[in-house]
Amino acid sequence: MPLWCLGLQGQLRYNHWAQPQIKRLDNFMVMVGARIGSHSALAELLWLFYSLARGQRLTRAANPLTLCVTETHRGSMAMYRRLRKPRKADHDEQKPHSRAAEPATEALEMADPTHLSPGNALALQRMLGNRGVQQLRRQVAGDVTDGGVPAVAGVPPVADAAPNQEFEDFIRSRFIEFGDRFDLDYMPTGDTSPTVRPISGRVEIVLRMHIQFDDMTPARARQPPYDTYVFSPEQVADFAWKDDEKANFLSSMQRSVHEGWSGKHRMVCTSPGFEELSAGVDVKLEFAEDPGSAHFKVNALKVPRGAPSPRSGVNPGNTANFDSRDTEQGRFTQLSEQVKSFDLGSAALTTATTDLRPQIDAIATRLQGMPRPLNEDGSPGVHQVDLIGHASSSGPNDFNQELSQQRAKSVMDYLSTKMGSDAMIVARGVGEDGANNSADFRRVDVTANESQFDVVAHEVGHMFGLGDEYVDTQPPYNRPQGAHPSHFGDIEAELGTDKADDLLVGNTNSIMSEGTVVAPGHYVYFLKQLESATGKQWTVR
Repeated sequence: MPLWCLGLQGQLRYNHWAQPQIKRLDNFMVMVGARIGSHSALAELLWLFYSLARGQRLTRAANPLTLCVTETHRGSMAMYRRLRKPRKADHDEQKPHSRAAEPATEALEMADPTHLSPGNALALQRMLGNRGVQQLRRQVAGDVTDGGVPAVAGVPPVADAAPNQEFEDFIRSRFIEFGDRFDLDYMPTGDTSPTVRPISGRVEIVLRMHIQFDDMTPARARQPPYDTYVFSPEQVADFAWKDDEKANFLSSMQRSVHEGWSGKHRMVCTSPGFEELSAGVDVKLEFAEDPGSAHFKVNALKVPRGAPSPRSGVNPGNTANFDSRDTEQGRFTQLSEQVKSFDLGSAALTTATTDLRPQIDAIATRLQGMPRPLNEDGSPGVHQVDLIGHASSSGPNDFNQELSQQRAKSVMDYLSTKMGSDAMIVARGVGEDGANNSADFRRVDVTANESQFDVVAHEVGHMFGLGDEYVDTQPPYNRPQGAHPSHFGDIEAELGTDKADDLLVGNTNSIMSEGTVVAPGHYVYFLKQLESATGKQWTVR
């Protein structure tokens, strides 16, 4: 026999339940559902207790809710929650009646005024709620039904024949599928009535993260990429997360995910007989206190302003790393380095004891291997490089201010010979600001390509299953211009070669490259999970 399960799981939201607890309860419901089928009284009681155990309020409509039994489909927890279709009374006592009619018949008998004992009234109230009791009593008394058709006393009203009963059942259903990367909740008619045309549904994508806030520590500050960097006293004082910073970080992450991924395209059903179905996409980020109930575990490191950026990213095992600045208006700095140490009182790159040119050569090589920022029209721009000269506290303030500017200019002049017209370089000095007499302050800070690239939205794309699309020819990435990103094959299989070719590797305004544009192909994994949950074919438009 196939495995059948009660369609109650779809009402579920994880809330604060751990995933192992939910799975154990679901398995228990499957076992019980396989034995009791759709017996009305026991099923109604089971619905009540299960909903309460889930922390969900039991909601009911004017007519009795049918606890439908649905076959588990490809791992999908698809929940069919629909109003019972009124059935024509069967007066042939010799003909076996359907067990699906028992709840309606039982409820109507209990609602009959001649049988409405206090016990029956209490049972009905528990079964259907006050509104359901009143509706049944009006039907028994001969009042009109919900559809406006006069009811015959004691007989359930006859439903109009539907031209496509499978379609009508489908749009009154709700489909939920829990995934390793995100959960999908599809409501075919959204928040509107199934009778409203045209039908416009909603696909809700829920990504759950567990955030671990990590402070910068002296030990971590001695590790790459900070091992050659000198933190100022102001930066050291900013090593720890503050409560308001945590709150802003979380709210900014939610905003980046929702605004970056929601409502870019619509899902359109292509299965015969279901072509009028379409749905918008709403992407939400939720935070889980329990790591076991999260899709991804994220470490958020507090990094003071001006310090080098560790590489944010998604790692194997559904883990990820961010730094505290990744949510600041989506700003992103590709490069942060220091050229040091100049000789005392000198701005020369080369002396008898010092040669700083190899450090600048390495910076130029890195810049040349990076994608160039985009102009407003989407064309490649030039690298934006900022140089800030410093001086130690040895010597007069005025002298050190001028010395710091000369050091920044020395680096600019040499770097310009390496970068040519591919970089716009701005240099300035800050003197001995925040410095002591250490040689580490005889330096020039180099930052490049601070842009509006949204780190959070980009990395969440990786969580959804997408790969990078920007050019990076350095090992181990080896992504040359025009190469296929990791998601190319899935897009080609679902949406065709043309849609896949739109997302070849290149320095473009794509959200998985250097910009914020979400193409139809970027919804490919939402599409695949929607098809799994519904058993229908869909496309993205």
